[in-house]
Amino acid sequence: MRIEAKNNWIDLRGIERSRTYYFKDRPPIVVIDPLELFVRLNDAHSLLCTDNQIIEIPETWYAFTADGDFGVSVAETGGVDSRWEEVDPVVEALDFHITAETIFRVRKPVKTMIRSSESVKIQQSDNRIAYIRKGWRYVTPLIKPDI
Repeated sequence: MRIEAKNNWIDLRGIERSRTYYFKDRPPIVVIDPLELFVRLNDAHSLLCTDNQIIEIPETWYAFTADGDFGVSVAETGGVDSRWEEVDPVVEALDFHITAETIFRVRKPVKTMIRSSESVKIQQSDNRIAYIRKGWRYVTPLIKPDI
């Protein structure tokens, strides 16, 4: 995994096919074929797409998902990232409680990484990734029923 610093353009070619950002107070924003990503210090994002359009993502997002893998990790200044931990195979999904009304469900988690900032990265079994920013209240695992 390549570690990149904030406040510079990061190449996403061959890493992600799409990204979906989630917000508490507005519909999700879907970005198709992102080529490059710029992460500001306040966590707002800019994405350059294949049609040379730049899509601005406000810092109010609480999570994103992407088709691809975590080929790139963004840190405040670059450097070392936390390590991945396997998820118990009986867990079908993880529900992150963002607010009393907002729950973000991640299906089929395979690996998780919790940083010291309490942001969470999750690799899913269907070659999707999820990233949940710090600020979530608690998480509930959904267990596969015994058959």
